[in-house]
Amino acid sequence: MNARTLLLAVGIVLLAGLTQAGELAVPRAVIGTAVEDREPVGVAEQFSAEVGTVLCFTEVTGAGDASQVAHVWYLGDEEQARITLPVRGERWRTWSQKRIGAGQVGTWRVEVEGPDGGVLAKVLFTVTE
Repeated sequence: MNARTLLLAVGIVLLAGLTQAGELAVPRAVIGTAVEDREPVGVAEQFSAEVGTVLCFTEVTGAGDASQVAHVWYLGDEEQARITLPVRGERWRTWSQKRIGAGQVGTWRVEVEGPDGGVLAKVLFTVTE
């Protein structure tokens, strides 16, 4: 292999590494009732309407530089809230919360959207009477 071919191969490997490092991923997204020591507690898939407030805890990787995600809260197919959250590191934990009203029973979901609006993760949960 000559020097030019070797240099080209190294450049391709470095470029591929930069592309992969810049891609956001969500290895963990859960619904809970609180955060303690930067970790979710009260994690479940079903909550009573008396819960008051739930939160979506999300771990985001791959940002490298400053970025953002959005938590989009849905009850059924109706958007209830859209919350933009900063992501400022390679591994970043963030969360948003939603107050649950007395009449807001049913199937909920939170979609975690990247800066381009693409869905990175989806979390489903149910609120019962």
